[in-house]
Amino acid sequence: ERAVIRLSKAKKIIIFGMRPHCYNAESVRWKFLSIGLHIHVAEEGEFGMLSRTLTHEDCAILISYSGNNVHRNPMALVDIFKRNRVPMIAITSGGHNYLQQNIDCVFELSAQERLYSKISNFASEQSLLFILNVIFACYFQKDYSKNLTYKIENSKVLEEQRQATLRRVKEE
Repeated sequence: ERAVIRLSKAKKIIIFGMRPHCYNAESVRWKFLSIGLHIHVAEEGEFGMLSRTLTHEDCAILISYSGNNVHRNPMALVDIFKRNRVPMIAITSGGHNYLQQNIDCVFELSAQERLYSKISNFASEQSLLFILNVIFACYFQKDYSKNLTYKIENSKVLEEQRQATLRRVKEE
């Protein structure tokens, strides 16, 4: 609820996360765009510049699995955001990490992986995607009729060239 309120009030929303988390952030950016909300996913080289453009009227979403290294992004941005009173949302692992201690709106990633001895980041990737989808679904639900109408009307225009042969996929 707190995250949805912050997103609803924000003029600008920027997601700060290192690879591979930014790929899932792009997925949710697309979903929000489908209902008319512009979210920017910061690229690694622009974290510093973008972080200084945010104010108390915006929202920063910080994604970090460990959430600990104060000298690395996105944790290095927290003090800037605090000084500028930027509302923040963190997505990180559980425990007493830096993001957990400094941000009052936190979603916890699945902690089923080691930092570097894992084969891949399957669990955290799926956990992050789930959290981002839940945030989107809750935001969508807050003004359901408006968001649904916007999405359907835009989809009709943007997808009019697409055709389906499978009956259950066809639009009437």
